[in-house]
Formats: sequence, structure tokens, C-alpha cells
Amino acid sequence: MNPVSIVTTILYVYLLCLLVWALMSWIVQLSPGTAYNPYVRKAQRFLDSIVMPYTRLFQFIKPVRLGGGYLDLSFLAAMISLIIVINILGSL
Repeated sequence: MNPVSIVTTILYVYLLCLLVWALMSWIVQLSPGTAYNPYVRKAQRFLDSIVMPYTRLFQFIKPVRLGGGYLDLSFLAAMISLIIVINILGSL
């Protein structure tokens, strides 16, 4: 295994962590009882510690108002930029 494929694999795992982090935030919003589950809280804290430093880099992008809520474009920008980096590394 060459170094580029190792880095690409790590980035894919990080991308998966981003997706799970987003899904967990939606699940907690849709089913508030899960927020009190100790396993869910531990998993959420773990993912927060991994994902938040990267997503904070994109916090300068303000959320867009959609109907009664907001769409966080900073998370979308973080996902897209990570996918672009993975694709660039994959083409090497």
C-alpha cells in the first residue's frame, strides 16, 4: 500500500465520521429521548472532538434561512472540500 492510498483511506474514514456526526445530530433533534442515552452522548462527544476542529474552519460561511429553519452551508462546504481532496489524491 502506497502512502497516497493510506491518506485517502484515512480521509474516507473521516468523511464517514462527518456523515455519522450529521446523522446523529438529526436523530437527536427528531427523537429527543435519544439525547439522554449515555451511549449516544459518548458517541456524540467523541465525534464532536474529531469533527468540530475541521468544520470550524468553514464557520465564516453563514447559514441560509429556509422557511422556518436554517441550512448550515459550512458543513456542506466542509464535506465538498474533503471530497475534492479525496478525488485529487485518488487521481495521483
